[in-house]
Amino acid sequence: MKPAKRFLERAADLSPASDAAKYFLGQTYAKMDLVAEGIQQLEACAQMNGPYKLRAMKLLVQYYHRTERYQDCVYLAEKYIEEKKDDPLLFHYLARALSDLSQFSEADNAFKKTLFFSNEDFIKMTYFYRGLNYYHQEKYSQAIRLYKKAKTMDPKFSFVYYNLALAYDQYYADKNLACDYYQKFIVMADRDGGNPLLVEYAKTRLSELKEKDFFDEGKGGSSQN
Repeated sequence: MKPAKRFLERAADLSPASDAAKYFLGQTYAKMDLVAEGIQQLEACAQMNGPYKLRAMKLLVQYYHRTERYQDCVYLAEKYIEEKKDDPLLFHYLARALSDLSQFSEADNAFKKTLFFSNEDFIKMTYFYRGLNYYHQEKYSQAIRLYKKAKTMDPKFSFVYYNLALAYDQYYADKNLACDYYQKFIVMADRDGGNPLLVEYAKTRLSELKEKDFFDEGKGGSSQN
């Protein structure tokens, strides 16, 4: 990657008016986790009105979301969609940024457009994040319905089990399903090397729920005696 970076930097120096040089340099920086430098090059490319303008905008939308620049993400996604109205990835990031900004109704409309334009491989993630949009509004039954659609499409999607566990944990008084989903998430995440903080929380919460269930049963038994 380093020789490619040096070559592209040299090309950008020699051709400062080349949108292609700025686009590929920005892309290379971002792949090397030099996201701020990548964004700077892509922003310059997006201002040049060349053939790489839309490609630069598309990457910028993703990097703005990755760096939590949600307002910039929304603004640029909407500008891109004015030019290209059938790109599900841009509607996806627009929806997620709107949800992160707590603009839930607008986010849901964008998720609907994502589904309309998506192929089957992308629909799973749309179900998942649309469910998360409902979860943030405490609309747990709608969230659960969408999480289960994502699970049906990919039974090995570990994060959907974690989110189902959270939804059942908060929505239902009966915690049995929450325990089942926490357990499934732990097994899958341990196998796949998932997020250790989420695994630790799931293990802690599972232990708390089982302990509560044990003491609740004990109380019920003593009262009947």
